Amino acid sequence: MTMQPQEKAPLHMQCSDKFLVQSTRVSEACTTEDITSETFNKEMGKIVDEVKVSVAYVAPSQQLSTVWEGDSDTKDATLCNRNEDEDKEDSTLCEHDDDKEESEIVQTLDATNFDALIATHPFIVIEFCVPWFKDFEISAREHTFPLCNLSQYEKAAQVLSKNNPPIVLAKLDASDKNNRSILTKLGVKVIPTVKIVTNEGMNMQTYDGPRDADGIVEYSKRQIRPASMEIKSAKDVAELFNDDKLHIVGIFLEFTGSEFANFMEVAEKLRCDYEFHHTLNTTHLPGGGTVASSPLVRIFKPFDELVSDKFLFSPTDNKVVYRPSRGTTVPHPPSLPTTPKVVADENPDNLLPTLEVLQGSSTSSAWFDDLDANYSGSSSPLQAWYENQVHCLDPEMDPPPQMITPDQVKRCKKALKVLDKKLRQRATILQEFRSLPAIRTALLTQKFSVARSPANREKNCYTDVLPFDETRIRLQSSTGNHTAKNDYINASPTKLDNRNQTKFISTQGPLVNTFEDFWQMVFENCCPVIVMITKFDNVKCDEYLPLSEGEGDYGRFCIKIMKIRMDGQLVLRSLKVQCNESDRFTTVLHIQYSEWPDHGVPNDSSVVRKIMKRLHHIKSRRGFPIVVHGSAGLGRTGAYITIHNTIERILLGEQDALDVVETVRKFRSQRAGVVQTEEQLMFCYKAIVDELKELVQNSPVPSSSFSWKLF
Repeated sequence: MTMQPQEKAPLHMQCSDKFLVQSTRVSEACTTEDITSETFNKEMGKIVDEVKVSVAYVAPSQQLSTVWEGDSDTKDATLCNRNEDEDKEDSTLCEHDDDKEESEIVQTLDATNFDALIATHPFIVIEFCVPWFKDFEISAREHTFPLCNLSQYEKAAQVLSKNNPPIVLAKLDASDKNNRSILTKLGVKVIPTVKIVTNEGMNMQTYDGPRDADGIVEYSKRQIRPASMEIKSAKDVAELFNDDKLHIVGIFLEFTGSEFANFMEVAEKLRCDYEFHHTLNTTHLPGGGTVASSPLVRIFKPFDELVSDKFLFSPTDNKVVYRPSRGTTVPHPPSLPTTPKVVADENPDNLLPTLEVLQGSSTSSAWFDDLDANYSGSSSPLQAWYENQVHCLDPEMDPPPQMITPDQVKRCKKALKVLDKKLRQRATILQEFRSLPAIRTALLTQKFSVARSPANREKNCYTDVLPFDETRIRLQSSTGNHTAKNDYINASPTKLDNRNQTKFISTQGPLVNTFEDFWQMVFENCCPVIVMITKFDNVKCDEYLPLSEGEGDYGRFCIKIMKIRMDGQLVLRSLKVQCNESDRFTTVLHIQYSEWPDHGVPNDSSVVRKIMKRLHHIKSRRGFPIVVHGSAGLGRTGAYITIHNTIERILLGEQDALDVVETVRKFRSQRAGVVQTEEQLMFCYKAIVDELKELVQNSPVPSSSFSWKLF
């Protein structure tokens, strides 16, 4: 019997195993001729919801900027599936000549060469830096790459210099008086900052992309190429769809008219979030398709449930068709920039100061704007991220469901098998607790000289609960008439090494004479949330904020209750924290759980895990820690942080997260005595197991096949 050679699939079908397509029509009433703003908004809401649901299941390594496997030290080894050309490009960076001056990599601009350089290069990224703020610049040496000894900005500059056409990264000393005319000419009012200058300085936009080298490269390349690429043939499809990203294709009868203009405007706004394409011929698209009788938008996704074709065009409404709504997980979570703002941003409506603060340093004095502000939204990834944070920080809003990837489901199942078995071994857990270093040992062997000094003794609630000299939180000196004459507060940073993990501050319940110090700590560290695990009384914790609607003064700080909500056993408060020495303020979510007994544990873990679910969506990376306190800031405080940190690390793929007692041991090296009792350690295991069970049970089953389907 003669075997017939297998017929090769058409070119546009060769990548068909990466995407699924669902093509359905909206109601017949929705046509391009009679579409109204009301109908458009309704249809827009549908597709936004579809994008929102499906994007939450995005594959981690291909779609997320977060490193899911391993810690930050192995980031280069776990970045998603680079092709050979990219590997070669990265490898050339390690051949850097140490004798090269930085000016050969990053162009240095000043008043003498600025006009000539921007006239030569149609696209240039300029960092308006302030040398005396060196620690915060994206070109600062603290962000060097260990293999090449290059800063993030320099490494990106090397890669982009080889681009066709080359993309120039430059810097300009914004503090130099000779360069002030340049700032005036370009309208730069906020420094330090990063701008993209095009068309010989005629056009300028703020760089709001990542600050790591890979992110700078990707963002810059996206900005210089067309916002939407035309698909003319099956070859174009094979080249443009050769990845696992989300692709949005506009299908048109002709590349004219308001529908096409609206599509291109959306593509321009969201060019850094999605891959946009436009075509006149649907037969080239994956899965084929019938010829469109009117303009359509088709979304191709390589994961789970898919969205439909929609009529999404209106001559009168072109606002952010695809911007995820509040609570949506976006495909590319933005990396928070690290450049501080010396001057307040020129936001005419004063609606989004927090976005500028998020582009600021970890010690900026504000984080979130008033939740009652009439936030109008925008399409940038940072703003979408910001909206998600506002959603979770608003007491009146329930946090969005926690969606985890198939890989994370596997990690949870593996961890559940280990820890559930361990939970049944009570004697082993008790033995582990007894192996932990005791508070008495720490008091004898560690240094607590600052906490024990006569000036600070009255600031300690307990004589044997003190922060280590080396790891204590330090308050900044004040330019105003601050009554405190030192930097002491009884508080300790509680964190592990991975920068992707939530950072915490463990502290005692504020005393009357430490109210101002407490709010100064919250304000200076841009803390978005305070988790209070105790009651207000004169013994465990004094009333350091108004308990109902209203405001109160606590030294230099005015605390105003903006919103309050009873959520079961939790009391959620939105606080506006205003420093009287300036106009700057921050909004803080205060979560109080008063039913957790001191030195004891709750009857079940549901309320504790409810807190954790809300905080899961509040990313506190880049130095924005969450404050947790009970009475002493040890037992209940340490237990909660241990539970939260362990679940977070399991989802990040860290194998050592299963060693719960070792986590407690590391936390005790930062604050002596956290997780005070055997019962509290046992409760940590129980809460972790309960949460893992819920994550596994509530996670959707991923599709077993990624072959093309046309519905």
